[in-house]
Amino acid sequence: MASEAPPQPRPAYETSSKSPLYVDRDFYSAVAAARRESVQKIQIAPRDGQAWLVPAGKICRISTPEGPQVGDLNIWNQHNASEYMWTARSRQLHSSHIRVFDRLWSVLPYMRPLVTVINNSLEDFGVDGSGGRVHDLLGTRCDPYIGKILGGDDFEYHCHSNLVRAIKPFGLKEFNVHDNVNLFQVTGLTNEDQYFM
Repeated sequence: MASEAPPQPRPAYETSSKSPLYVDRDFYSAVAAARRESVQKIQIAPRDGQAWLVPAGKICRISTPEGPQVGDLNIWNQHNASEYMWTARSRQLHSSHIRVFDRLWSVLPYMRPLVTVINNSLEDFGVDGSGGRVHDLLGTRCDPYIGKILGGDDFEYHCHSNLVRAIKPFGLKEFNVHDNVNLFQVTGLTNEDQYFM
């Protein structure tokens, strides 16, 4: 007789229609389906970064028009740089890899959604043969410091360095760069619970 699979544990944070985690899927589906006009287009060169403003209530679309790429995404409140995206809490409240209707929440004491995901052209990617999924909230950006520690590298185009250069025109500094979403990157955990990409 085959043994039954153990029951799955319940999520630590469950969503009901009365919960602050509740997302009105009908509303956001309608927003995603509505016709809209592009007001700005930014193309980012490989090994580079760019920062831009997205007013509250507007839509920002991020795409990879040419081949496999990864985009490291940081988010701040335009009017208060001390309110920024908290990837660990967003991961706890929703999932380790971004899906449609997930939200990206801000740090304490603000604790509010900064972004609601309304579309994902890679939603059907699912899980690959190694257990990897796309749009990662597990890891963080590559940086010159760990590159130097682990390999002796002196390379100035790490994701961290690109983010630092991108935010400089907005008056932000290196210490403002925070853990990010690795957009388009396929990642997961090995059988030994170690991060892979």
